Amino acid sequence: MTEYCTKDWLIRYLAEELDLDERLEYLFHLDECLDCWGAVYSATKAKHPHYYKMSARQLKISEKELRKLESPPPSEEVVEVA
Repeated sequence: MTEYCTKDWLIRYLAEELDLDERLEYLFHLDECLDCWGAVYSATKAKHPHYYKMSARQLKISEKELRKLESPPPSEEVVEVA
C-alpha cells in the first residue's frame, strides 16, 4: 500500500482535480496497483455503464442464405494462354 492507495486520490483522479504531474504519478501507480486500478475501473463503469454494456447480437439468416454459405463456391475455370 502506498500514499496513492487512498480514497482521496481516487476521488481527485475521477473528478479530474489532479494537476498534470499528479495525474501522471497516479497513472503510473495504477499501472502497478491492481486494487486501485480495479477501483477506478469499477467507478468508471458505474459512471458510464453504456460503454461497458455487452449486447447480444443476433444474426438472422434466411434458409436460402444459409444454403448459399454451406455450399462450396462455384469453381472458376482457369484458362492458360501460351
